[in-house]
Amino acid sequence: MIGDHVCLSLRSGVASHSSVFTRSLIVAGAVGLVAWLWLGPSDARMRVIGFSMAPGLRQGDLVRWTSQVLEPRRYDRVICQRPGGQPVLKRVVGLGGENLQCQNGELFVDGVWQRKNLRQLAVFGIPVISQASGLASVRTGWFGEAGQWAWSSTGNSRRDWLVVDLAALPHELGGDCVPLLYDDSPWLSVESRRLQPVADAGLAAVVDVDAGGGHPVEITMRVGEQAACVVVRGSGAFACVSGRLDGRLVAAAWPVGGTQEADDRLEAWLEGAVRSALPPDGPDEWAVVKNLPLSGPFFPLGISTRVLPNQQMGTRDAAPQLTISRLVFWRDVHWLPHPNGQDNWTIPAGQLFLLGDCPAASRDSRHWGPLAVEAVLGVVTETLPLQQER
Repeated sequence: MIGDHVCLSLRSGVASHSSVFTRSLIVAGAVGLVAWLWLGPSDARMRVIGFSMAPGLRQGDLVRWTSQVLEPRRYDRVICQRPGGQPVLKRVVGLGGENLQCQNGELFVDGVWQRKNLRQLAVFGIPVISQASGLASVRTGWFGEAGQWAWSSTGNSRRDWLVVDLAALPHELGGDCVPLLYDDSPWLSVESRRLQPVADAGLAAVVDVDAGGGHPVEITMRVGEQAACVVVRGSGAFACVSGRLDGRLVAAAWPVGGTQEADDRLEAWLEGAVRSALPPDGPDEWAVVKNLPLSGPFFPLGISTRVLPNQQMGTRDAAPQLTISRLVFWRDVHWLPHPNGQDNWTIPAGQLFLLGDCPAASRDSRHWGPLAVEAVLGVVTETLPLQQER
């Protein structure tokens, strides 16, 4: 039985709040250099070298950036001039006058946990596995075929569960038989370090709902002994995201598609052509946020469905049907201290602390210290993965 749950309601496109092993690898191009391609008075292009900004940016990708920026903000991706070296592409995580601390894969600024909203998880979240039919294990009511899971109401109000299959995940069991997920980087062909367990993970899915005769459908997203419920009224495609993130249960749901541009973005995500772990066009903030015990597990993870009664509908109405065409198991970025163990930095006024999005493949301010704001050449405005270059 789930220990506690909260709900959000989805109607007419509106979501509201209601209620220790090693891998022997070698890192190439770990600095995250960028190669100059073209420079204009206010716009430039650069080619990415290396994987320090993966998974969002990888070897060969193209970025556009502008030098017309007053002052970089936290989480901006910037092109900066490293002392005595080539220009590099990094992310601003610490500002002048702050104290930055890295503990257990998390960042703290002046002692405050830097917790991510949904838009930030879309940037930092890492897809671990994203094969719908191979990731989950069927419990009741679900049928897997051709990379999808399908569900059709049986006419009763029971919950039909689809649960993540631990056998499909790259994990080990800890001392209390709790699954441990490690911070390896699948896009790196080689890497040499001791992997660390990751505390935060969850599920993301796009669910196509055929409401049949109009009965509302409740979708429950389970994270350990907690859960968040989405009540869907009507037909359409909906994104659902939930998980353990920065010591909290988080969840959100929103409609996807509906216009040609939105349909194109959705199709690209469903096909895996977009590197984000989350479906497109999500809101900035979570609809559900609830503090969790720091030591609590994120397993089991699962999705359940059931039909809610509708007083205006008869019993012979068509049964609601759901299809999950892509189910992603994601994990959060796991920030690493300096290899010598330093995990605390005081940033002088007028300087910035810069990190790569892939800590294991990045040389950044952990190694060469904060940089003066004047070392920033510009801020990235657009990214063009290699296959999308135009």
